[in-house]
Amino acid sequence: MTRFSGSIGNVTVTVGRDAALSCTVEDLGEHKVGWIHLQRQMIVAVHTRMISRISRYSVTHDSHKTWTLHINGVTEEDSGYYMCQINTDPALAQVGLLQVVVPPNIVDESSSSSEIQVREKANVTLRCAAKGNPDPRIMWKREDGAMIVTNTRNPESVHNGETLSLRQVSRTHMGAYLCIASNGVPPSVSKRITLDVEFPPQIHVPNQLVGVPTGDNVTIECFVEAFPKAISYWVRKDMMILNSDKYRSETFETVYRIHMKLIIFNFSRDDNTTYKCVAKNSLGETEGDIKLNEIYMPPKVKEIRSGNSKSEGVSVADMTVGAGGSSASGPDLLNGFLLQPLPLFMSCLLLLLYP
Repeated sequence: MTRFSGSIGNVTVTVGRDAALSCTVEDLGEHKVGWIHLQRQMIVAVHTRMISRISRYSVTHDSHKTWTLHINGVTEEDSGYYMCQINTDPALAQVGLLQVVVPPNIVDESSSSSEIQVREKANVTLRCAAKGNPDPRIMWKREDGAMIVTNTRNPESVHNGETLSLRQVSRTHMGAYLCIASNGVPPSVSKRITLDVEFPPQIHVPNQLVGVPTGDNVTIECFVEAFPKAISYWVRKDMMILNSDKYRSETFETVYRIHMKLIIFNFSRDDNTTYKCVAKNSLGETEGDIKLNEIYMPPKVKEIRSGNSKSEGVSVADMTVGAGGSSASGPDLLNGFLLQPLPLFMSCLLLLLYP
């Protein structure tokens, strides 16, 4: 008696791979085996004769017992239920499922562009759309490993969902965000979205009043924050300072920060003036002032100091300057006057004792 031996079962295969569905029949006799794709309502094959015109389909059999439907390079359209049918009276049939899984793919047309520019304090939403089978899960991470701050109360290392909404963005939000799509079918995919937060320059001046002994070298510095990146330089008496035997400027830059340094060699009375650090970008311009004062050293004090390393200056006060030109002072200039290093303090004490 003609009958099936075992079931077809369910087969899962990744798109592009090959798949096979097997149907085992006992005592087939003169009967024939046919394959039908139910979703397409398409007869694929009858016995060894291929009915479908899809060349990726083929049928093999083993001693008229096991009939196998082969599908090369499966597509998503190949998924669905397949019926193995025997033309008995009444007909015998069993069904197996071919599930075609698709690794995730990010849909650029429905996602944010790779580079986004916004002004500071604005709101911005990053979007990432992906398709695949099963439907992909999307999560966001910062490339530098920093926390994602969607609000001030709940920073996250990972944010789940197709959208990432950032409110009142600041310069700390600036950087690269990774949208990662996965659905259990390797490989996972990601898209890198760079967020640039634009703001006018701001300058922080640690020491706005510096005393320098005659003949010493002195280093003054300013700290700039700006994006787009600022053009920065030093000014003395309305003239830009260029590198020379007298001056050497140095800058150390990160994404939106610039550390400005100016080294003045062999300080003299002519250097006893105000120096300006200037920063400007397309959104604004600002400057910070540093006043240098000469400290005269009598011969006796010079002899005492000769055994010590030269001072880098006497500094005072702390100041932050914004693009609007406003400043926030640190300690009162008189109360905050700092005489350092120690050898210089001793020298000043000697000046009082031995004028």
